[in-house]
Amino acid sequence: MMISTDLRVPGPRRHAVVVSTIAMLLAATFAHARPLSVVPEEPGTPNWVDGTPILARLFPNPVTPPRLPSAPAQNVAPRFNIGHARNFFAFDFTNSKQYVAPATLRAVGDFCYVYVEDTEWNTRVNQNAVDRTVRAFENDTPGDPSRGIYQIEVDAFGPPPDIDGDPRVVLLLLDIRDNFRPPTGSFVAGYFTSVNQQAGNVRDPRWGVTFQSNETEMVYVDVNPLDVMTNAAMGILAHEFQHLIHFGYDASEDTWVNEGASEFAMFLCGYSPTSHVRQFEAEPSVSLVEWPNGVGSSLPYYGSAYLWMLYLYEQYGGLNTLKRIVQSPQRGVTGVETALNVEGFSAPIRQVVGDWRAAVAADDDTIEGGRYGIQNENLRITSRPHLAYPVSQRTSSLDGWAGHFLEFRSPSGDPLPLQVDLAAQERWRDAFSVRALLFRSGELIDVRDVSRVPLEARFMDAFEEFGVEATRVLLSVAFQPSSDGETADYEYSVRLGAPVTFQVVGFRNPIQRDYVELVALPSVPVEAGTVSGALMTQGLTLNGDMKTADGGNSFGVSFRVPDNAMPQREWSWVLTHFDQVVGEGSIQLPD
Repeated sequence: MMISTDLRVPGPRRHAVVVSTIAMLLAATFAHARPLSVVPEEPGTPNWVDGTPILARLFPNPVTPPRLPSAPAQNVAPRFNIGHARNFFAFDFTNSKQYVAPATLRAVGDFCYVYVEDTEWNTRVNQNAVDRTVRAFENDTPGDPSRGIYQIEVDAFGPPPDIDGDPRVVLLLLDIRDNFRPPTGSFVAGYFTSVNQQAGNVRDPRWGVTFQSNETEMVYVDVNPLDVMTNAAMGILAHEFQHLIHFGYDASEDTWVNEGASEFAMFLCGYSPTSHVRQFEAEPSVSLVEWPNGVGSSLPYYGSAYLWMLYLYEQYGGLNTLKRIVQSPQRGVTGVETALNVEGFSAPIRQVVGDWRAAVAADDDTIEGGRYGIQNENLRITSRPHLAYPVSQRTSSLDGWAGHFLEFRSPSGDPLPLQVDLAAQERWRDAFSVRALLFRSGELIDVRDVSRVPLEARFMDAFEEFGVEATRVLLSVAFQPSSDGETADYEYSVRLGAPVTFQVVGFRNPIQRDYVELVALPSVPVEAGTVSGALMTQGLTLNGDMKTADGGNSFGVSFRVPDNAMPQREWSWVLTHFDQVVGEGSIQLPD
């Protein structure tokens, strides 16, 4: 199945993209999802991951507690007083076992108890750090000086569960045991575990390992290498608190939805997950849905999940949609699609994902009602541009809900129509979303949804002048299968509409007289390894692949001529490009 695509810059009599009235109305309706005040992570913050999904894999079948929502805690007297000592069960990520962490209560707020691991008190954590933690959780955040993390997230997502009858949440500041190796590397910055939402000893049904429950609502925040006095640490607190809330509504939520919601919670409170966004920019092809198990390898996936939730917030209903996703008992893609439908959005999730992939590549909210931009982030994804044409047929593989960005830049200022051929197996014909992004001098001028026509047809309206009106084309290719764990291959090749011509010169090597040189100069740069030459005379044929030394602007090959053929002065030459003859002629070789 082949997709042949002619890309042409639309002329004054053609509209670039047909935008549905519904999409325009929706964009206008939900313009309230405005940019917020967000502080980035401090420079030098190591790459961090969340321990929550790691623990969820170790204990995959949690028991959902009864829905006993927490009420505002101002009128409830605290159960514990400052100075209360307690042994908490914590998790050692170096050996996947629990251990006991002695800690002391250092602050009591309206919504929280702040315990500090005894070994960290007045070393990495002092009273100023504890007071800052209480202020951030209860009083003010960069996102809203009048509300703390607790109230912002409760208003946005709903109240947390309450297994112990005490509406306060335990915040344990401790040195989380992990495999961090300074000064770089990944570390576990915090975690929430469903074990604490159950009573007594909890046995892992898969491994038979017994976990001890603290029988309280609590989250863990690292203090080494994380500095609890930084905004990064408060962002982790916001991240983990969302997990606690989410668990109360859906104990078995998919990792990508839960982590995306927690990353968004950081943003909502004014703490940007900057390092994860940078990781995604460097690896933008990762799957949105299918996450790896390794700690360090998951970093760009956090950025992907965050940008997805941010896009839904900006384009599809604001906080109402995010709240429905968190509170939905349905998991993963189904839960997201149901939330969108309930909020009045009928677009299939595959179309939404295709638009989102294009948005992270274009990041321009000035066209089509902002559908192809991310208002609250300034993105610069990494892609490897094609600079020489034609591009021979190449095969790429995509994981489910992953995407590739294929970039093509004009080799000159001449009008050169571009043609792209894409091919995929018949079974995947409806599982690909393709958007064509057109740029001129770095400015986005057009985005086209080119996946509405069946894949076996010529499916892109295109532009006629590649190199003048549009100097860069970026294809966003996304794969959204119907089942988990599926991958798909696709093939693509690219060529310029104008034929490539070559000027050919042949001559005897002035130094090594038994060699004949053949040099070809293409009209536009072409891909290395695609040009071959042949010399012929009176029954003798010499073949050779032509090498390039300057990025496809010239090609050359040396032929060693047998002694008995050297006296021949009349030689013929043939030039092939992608195994097709593109030129032939004759040369005279002097003595």
